[in-house]
Amino acid sequence: MMPISYKLDRARRLILTTATGAITSEDIRSHFQAMQQERAGGYAELIDAHTATGQSLSSTDISNAAALVEASSCHEKFGPRAVVVGSAVAFGMTRMLAILVSDHLAMEIFYDRDEAERWLALSGPLVGG
Repeated sequence: MMPISYKLDRARRLILTTATGAITSEDIRSHFQAMQQERAGGYAELIDAHTATGQSLSSTDISNAAALVEASSCHEKFGPRAVVVGSAVAFGMTRMLAILVSDHLAMEIFYDRDEAERWLALSGPLVGG
């Protein structure tokens, strides 16, 4: 199984993403590129990463992920991202990313999937572009 997998719900303009195990910067980059190829960047995304471990990710990896978003934001609008995490470390790393990309997309971090789904359903218009 891939560390990051997803399903597109084009009718609802929603990406359902699951991240499991050890996630690397390459996994994040590959997922981002897949979303671009699917032309789904403007969709809302629920990222369930509660079983993922990010111990292999550094602050440089997080900065590089933010740079991908920033570089694409001039020609692509992004839907909101709700990320479900399972540890304080994952919350902190994801929060760092959320701060770095806040000019380009709305991202919130949750420990509870139901809360994440509620936030995503109520989230506002697209950010960036």
